[in-house]
Amino acid sequence: MNNRFLIIPDIHLEHERAEAIIARYPGFQVLFLGDYFDAFNDSVSGHVNTAKWLAWSVQQKDRTHLLGNHDPYYFTGKRFCECPGNSQEKYEGGRQHLIPEIWFSMRTHFWLRSNFLATHAGLSRSQAHPVLPQDEFLAKQEEQFKAACQHNLDHPWLDWGTRRQGSTRIAGPLWCDWGVFKPIPGLHQVFGHSPREKPKVRFAEGWNINLDSPVRISYKKTTNQLVRRVVDGMKLHYPGSYAVLDENTLFMFGDDGKLGRKLNL
Repeated sequence: MNNRFLIIPDIHLEHERAEAIIARYPGFQVLFLGDYFDAFNDSVSGHVNTAKWLAWSVQQKDRTHLLGNHDPYYFTGKRFCECPGNSQEKYEGGRQHLIPEIWFSMRTHFWLRSNFLATHAGLSRSQAHPVLPQDEFLAKQEEQFKAACQHNLDHPWLDWGTRRQGSTRIAGPLWCDWGVFKPIPGLHQVFGHSPREKPKVRFAEGWNINLDSPVRISYKKTTNQLVRRVVDGMKLHYPGSYAVLDENTLFMFGDDGKLGRKLNL
């Protein structure tokens, strides 16, 4: 089995940038951490292009795609799956490409090693099962979560957490925020979801790594009627970082391919 992984966090429509990173690592298994859709000031056409790419990507050998909090609505159109940034127009535009076979192929979690878990937002201590082995618990939760999404039923993993006006203090592995995440003793984790200036690592009770660090670039646009250029704020480029797991060493890189940090498992 190939034990070399390329781990790519949130892309938010920027699949071409993700493909450029993948091209640097031929022969690696690719693990996407979710959030393929939604960006500030995006369009239906941009959403549809990403839906087409995702439909193609899930068919590629040695790729695993996790679900992020922005993704379930676009497969189901159900109210309980809604996330800020989702829209019915985008759902309708992309639904022909996001067929059920793709939904069933996508995961909520992935075990990189027996003690190294990948999710979209992190499995916090209060969301873990106190008795069941975590692999058994997560497999059951994934099945129940997907069924809830399809039938417009509530599920703990659909709760936003109180930091985002949800009912649960700390949300599940699609919604947990870095600021409230609590490590699980003996378990290493890698996830995205919570944007930061650069990847963050907590070493308490194991590695706990947040890779979501979009590049923030000031950008300008030209109006149709004026020659002058108008500064229009900051644009986020995803993904701003990624990681490579080779044997028992994890390397973290910026989007430019420069090594930022190395951790030994």
